[in-house]
Amino acid sequence: MLVGACKGDVAERRRQVDAVARVGTHVVDAAVVEHLTREEGLDEDRARARAVDTLRLVAAAEAEGHGPKSLPPRRRERIDRAAKARLWLREIFEPAHGTDDIPADDPLIENLRKGFEVAREYEVATFCQVVVAPDPPPEGNDVPDEGFYRRAAAVYHRLSAFLTPLVPVGTDAACPTLRSLMRFVPRAFDEGIEVRYEAGGVDLGRCVQEAEDGTCEKPFLDPDWESAVAAAEAPSLLGPIRTRFGLHFVVLQDKLPKAPPSDPKVQAAMREAVLVPYRRRELRRTLERLRAARTVRIAPGVLAP
Repeated sequence: MLVGACKGDVAERRRQVDAVARVGTHVVDAAVVEHLTREEGLDEDRARARAVDTLRLVAAAEAEGHGPKSLPPRRRERIDRAAKARLWLREIFEPAHGTDDIPADDPLIENLRKGFEVAREYEVATFCQVVVAPDPPPEGNDVPDEGFYRRAAAVYHRLSAFLTPLVPVGTDAACPTLRSLMRFVPRAFDEGIEVRYEAGGVDLGRCVQEAEDGTCEKPFLDPDWESAVAAAEAPSLLGPIRTRFGLHFVVLQDKLPKAPPSDPKVQAAMREAVLVPYRRRELRRTLERLRAARTVRIAPGVLAP
């Protein structure tokens, strides 16, 4: 933690020290208080008190011969260099390499565009569900007969009566709870019927194959299931939704709107996602430039025999 200031620090940081408190020979400047309020969420009075308490500990340690002045010179030099490096990173390098400084065509951004979870071409629905399904499942586009749906409806209503009061819809625990409750549900209720749990996220409106007139000839999702989910508000409990796959008891957790990569919010999220690797790369480049420009001077007589 930065708790004091000296003339060297003032010159290096290029700003005037504004002393707000003193403990012996140590000074608490306004930048320290500002840093504590920003980084630790303290109000100004508590931040000043924190800095003063820290300086009192430093002064007490020095009085007992355990402070920085009691360290060997080389150790003090290394600590001083490390402190200056941290100060340079925080005050100079990081402000000059923020999210707004990342070029739009930076390779890090380009590599992130593909599959970035914040960018969404479609509206996305996140859900979990219990399906009362035919066993074996239908082949191709086959639809179960009405006898299956009558028997499945009886199973569904028993399930719904058991699950509905126990699933905390609208909370993060809804789907984990539903999954846990499935341990108490027989996998097979009747011959030709199975009950299974599913969860995930799906693109609403996604089309696998379009017709010549631009309409969707082959939708990605079952049309009945998709239309019910698309029309519902999230979070909510839906069902029974009848599809050729069975009867669905659906917990709709969330619906995320479309967000193409060109959306400003998506751009900001992508920049935030690559900020750390961007700074790491630019720091490496900066250090390489500094090393290349470094001049080594040897005092006269140092290499003399």
